[in-house]
Amino acid sequence: MVKNILCNRNFYSATTAVLVILSIVIGAVAGETNKAKPNNDEKVTLQISTVVGAPNITLAFTLTNNRKNDLETTPVGINLSQIIVKKPNGEQVRMVAYATILKMGVVKPSESVTWKVDIEREFQAYDLTEPGLYRLHWGLIEWVTDKKKVEHKSNEILLLIEKEAKEQTLCAAFQ
Repeated sequence: MVKNILCNRNFYSATTAVLVILSIVIGAVAGETNKAKPNNDEKVTLQISTVVGAPNITLAFTLTNNRKNDLETTPVGINLSQIIVKKPNGEQVRMVAYATILKMGVVKPSESVTWKVDIEREFQAYDLTEPGLYRLHWGLIEWVTDKKKVEHKSNEILLLIEKEAKEQTLCAAFQ
């Protein structure tokens, strides 16, 4: 099974970089980084997971509203719902598109919504192709008032980009 996943050429893109998911859960879930909170016992949970069987390396971004009131948001990667990547050299890249949103999406209390993102395609779009270890998390900024905001943060995952020659050596070890 491992051999089939690691060595299947369809699993990798045609580029020279290869993304391999190393670890899923590293960081804390739903860490709030600002003192302004809507209510101390009400939380928003952000979770990143892998989608097994997807054609490329696909991540699922799940937002759970554990509050008593509705939560307004945009889809992941739009405006205040950002994918944040720390490159191997320490530089931070925010994967986000800014758009005029006429109507925000609403997540009702105790409900979840999941967005699936082909992260391999996104890495290529942001020219994140240098070999090395990348750290990725999801950040959601919520404005509590006009001047106060709460930042919710997902777990962190690691993504490794290797040169194709290293990938071939890895596959040879499993044959």
